[in-house]
Amino acid sequence: MIADLKRELARLQAKGRLQDFSPLRDRQGATISYKNKKLVDFTNWDLFDVSSNQTVLNVVHKGLEEWGLGANAPRLSTGTNLQHLAFEKRLASFLGLERSLLFTSRNQAVLSLVTALLNEQCVAFVDELIQSPVADAAYLVNSNIVFFNPEKLEALETELQKIPMNFKKFIFLEGLSPLRGRVPPLVELLELALKYNSELILDESFSIGIFGLRGAGSLELLNSEKMPFCIFASLSYGLSGLGAFVAGASVLCEYLINQSRTFSSEASLPPAYIAGSEAALNFIELSVATRERIARLGLRLKSGLRDLSFKTDEIPCPLICISFERLSFASELAEGLFERGFLVEVLQRGGFLDNGALLRILLGASHTENHVDSLLQAIGDLISLFGNKSTLS
Repeated sequence: MIADLKRELARLQAKGRLQDFSPLRDRQGATISYKNKKLVDFTNWDLFDVSSNQTVLNVVHKGLEEWGLGANAPRLSTGTNLQHLAFEKRLASFLGLERSLLFTSRNQAVLSLVTALLNEQCVAFVDELIQSPVADAAYLVNSNIVFFNPEKLEALETELQKIPMNFKKFIFLEGLSPLRGRVPPLVELLELALKYNSELILDESFSIGIFGLRGAGSLELLNSEKMPFCIFASLSYGLSGLGAFVAGASVLCEYLINQSRTFSSEASLPPAYIAGSEAALNFIELSVATRERIARLGLRLKSGLRDLSFKTDEIPCPLICISFERLSFASELAEGLFERGFLVEVLQRGGFLDNGALLRILLGASHTENHVDSLLQAIGDLISLFGNKSTLS
């Protein structure tokens, strides 16, 4: 077995796809020390600089002094304290839903949700680029799985029409795709779900903090009476915290508490970090001006990319994705930007994408118009050298 693993790693290395860790040395706002170089970082999901917010840090420090470092037990024994219950109530109120339930990670939330709700008499329609392990969890309970593109509604409707009436149908997708940089047509998808008696479940991991006046994510953009069956999200992106949650009807959360074997056996999140996440939520909800400013930076970057002959939308979003036909070109562009003092992320073919590669840019509170303009200048210079072989996704 070890020999097989070594051969596979050698194959990845030969294709230039072998990866390893490179520790971050220092961060000062948007500038980092990484791989022995000072860089402007466009890979950081802490868009609101929560991790260095003194109010949030003070809350965590106080929580550590009061409750210690760990939780030490599952929620259904002694692993629940008042901080867990308070934050679950706060999350539900923030999202405009009845109840929420905390988990130690998004993977754990998905595993608990899917294995509790689905079985062999169900069909899971899964966004083909979704980042959470919905399909993996559905396989465990022998559920049928259909992958779909949320931007191709006719194809999805055709697949929904094929499912027998006695099968339960669930549609899983992201409120903001980190591999497309776009919001799916949620109103139309909710109408399809209603038409075909299906339940829509939304991953809001990448939307919370970014969208809506209060930063409550895609639900704030809906402006519709139709709502998803439930949502789930990681706390590690918009809130820069630990853990995840599921939110929806009270009866759903009660069902998960009683029917999810994984929930009943996992140790709970440390109360100090839960307190920090609540403080982060309070901070982000009030950061209206910052949310508007980073959205404008996103529009500025997209406008500049259009000037460089890339195709782009005009949605005010601080997450921008550029797709390439060849990994080698995306890597060359990222390496060229690195040498010019900019760090962007390249996602490789064979990971999340069927072909090609993706270059992802994240804009946050520490970025300025000068950062965006300098990045655009560098991209333009490199495209002139390499040739334009990409389309903006």
